[in-house]
Amino acid sequence: MALDIRLTQKLTQKLVMTPQLRQAIKILQLPRGELDALINEELAENPVVERAEEEATPEEPVVAEEELAAAAAPEDIDWKAYLESYNEDMPALPPTGDSEGDEERQNTLENLLTRTESLAEHLSWQLRFSDLTEEEKQIASLIIGNLDVDGYLQASIKEIAASAEVSAELVERVLQIIQACDPPGVGARDLRECLLLQLRAQGLDDPTVEDPTLTLAGAIVQDHLPVLEGRRFERLSKDLGATPEEVARAVKLITSLEPKPGRNFGDGEVRYVTPDVYVDKSGDEYLVTLNEEGLRRRKANASYRRFLSEGGGPKG
Repeated sequence: MALDIRLTQKLTQKLVMTPQLRQAIKILQLPRGELDALINEELAENPVVERAEEEATPEEPVVAEEELAAAAAPEDIDWKAYLESYNEDMPALPPTGDSEGDEERQNTLENLLTRTESLAEHLSWQLRFSDLTEEEKQIASLIIGNLDVDGYLQASIKEIAASAEVSAELVERVLQIIQACDPPGVGARDLRECLLLQLRAQGLDDPTVEDPTLTLAGAIVQDHLPVLEGRRFERLSKDLGATPEEVARAVKLITSLEPKPGRNFGDGEVRYVTPDVYVDKSGDEYLVTLNEEGLRRRKANASYRRFLSEGGGPKG
């Protein structure tokens, strides 16, 4: 079979991923919060880009809502069906008893918010499962109210007892109940007690748990914490009669504990989610508008533009 060389033409379509296109795709995928952070970073690092000042614009002509809805919502998209299917996957709000009101209160993106659980709420939720008297609940509330953001008790037992007009023994008993809650170490009055509470949660005082490393770690925290803070491991080994390897394992266990058990909890503040778009219903149509409130507009610096227009760019 003879082989020959031929010249042919073929028309094909091909998408070239240019750097500009890659950047555009990346920006389009960003939610509002990350987009705002990206703009701030660009403004700080790129001298060519600067913030555009808001300029007064002439009044725009009033357009009927029906015309806006028709222009914004393409006829080939069934927005009503889409939103109904979207809401099926979202948990509904508690019923109000009014059927019309319940339909309006369906969970949409605008109704969602994020809220970090506070340490006080986390402890109060656990104490609901404890068999406490009304007096003990009042004491527990006072103790929780006197915890700082790290989970340490800032008031003394005598101060809480005087405030609740109860005995110090009763306050101490309720404090021990709170100290048994999650997170381990909460309700401690100092670092030593915080670490010991966490070691006890791992079985330090449990006679059925035979762990020499755990026992040695408890002894270090109980009686030799200043030596540990000074990293004088040789003295620890001598004072406790342990080998350097045993001390090293005990120190590793201690360093794995949390010195601030309340750090992973928020202050309970409600943080509302900023929507990327707004969806408004007008008649049988839906109007979708971008949320541009608070976003910083950018422009190229006038000096750089003038520099480039005058031929000040790089020479090839």
